[in-house]
Amino acid sequence: MCLQHLYKKYFVIIWIFLVTVNLLAKPCTALSKERKDDTEAAKNFKSTTDSITDTIIITSGSLIADTKQNIVTFIGTVKVVKGDMILLADKMAVKYTPENGKVRDIEATGNIKLSKGNNIINSDTANYDAIEEKIVFLGNLKAEVGKNRITGTKITFYINNERSIVENSSVHIIN
Repeated sequence: MCLQHLYKKYFVIIWIFLVTVNLLAKPCTALSKERKDDTEAAKNFKSTTDSITDTIIITSGSLIADTKQNIVTFIGTVKVVKGDMILLADKMAVKYTPENGKVRDIEATGNIKLSKGNNIINSDTANYDAIEEKIVFLGNLKAEVGKNRITGTKITFYINNERSIVENSSVHIIN
């Protein structure tokens, strides 16, 4: 079994364990006879599972950590997963805040591929801005939205509202 599949397997096991522990640590309202308690239990479960989509998971062949510069560089078959978004690259530098370790931005180079749902963007470089929740793609741009193809010189993809801006665009619509 390859290392990436082991990561996924153990991530799911750990996630289920953490959700279970979190639910057990809270007062058990799911067994209450009052309907409002059941609704509260459902809200608690939803908030627990929603936090997993805020997690960014990065895998690669190797990594170099520079704690003085607050940069971690991933090299070789890099894969970033956040919710249902997957970003692939040859190399990726992640800048983070020293206070809490949160990702500030990610600069990716080489064979970039972003997929979210049935939307795919390919490019040479990509820069992810965590504050604005956007990715800017440059170089050999190709985007696919279903069967339709889009090319341009720069694509800015806004993650939260799934909106894109394509500069110098050419669109091929296939019915």
